[in-house]
Amino acid sequence: MKVKSVLFVCSANCCRSVIAEALFKEAIAKRGLKDVETFSRGTHAMFGRLPFAGVIDALKDWKLDVSAHQARPLERNDIARADLILVAEDSHLRFIGENFLKAAKKTFLLKQYAGDAPDPTGYWNVADPMGLTPEACRQCRDDLQKTIENLIAKLWPTEGSPK
Repeated sequence: MKVKSVLFVCSANCCRSVIAEALFKEAIAKRGLKDVETFSRGTHAMFGRLPFAGVIDALKDWKLDVSAHQARPLERNDIARADLILVAEDSHLRFIGENFLKAAKKTFLLKQYAGDAPDPTGYWNVADPMGLTPEACRQCRDDLQKTIENLIAKLWPTEGSPK
């Protein structure tokens, strides 16, 4: 599958999907992949809500600015726009399967699709740092960084090292 548009989905579009989108944008830019679009949405997002402060700070540590990001709920046109939909947890996979039937063939758990090992409980869910400590946000960022590296290697194996 040739991927030109990647959609990251979490619950509120304020933490996990925002981090994944920012890290993915940085990774594709480093590789010179200019024809790839990425965006994020939430299954239960409140339109216009800003990212969780801990997420803003965790990404700012890496010189990534998401302070202007505004949450958006997942809509039918987002599903149509995306070639690949990557979700943070099982509940998002079910939500999309129940509400957007045509999306099933292009929707996957992010960590599982990227080839990450499951967590100790046997799931591929991305831990949600919403409302937790700044350290939890940094841990989520670090975990997603590894996942995004694996994802890029899977999607564009011939692109080699960052440019």
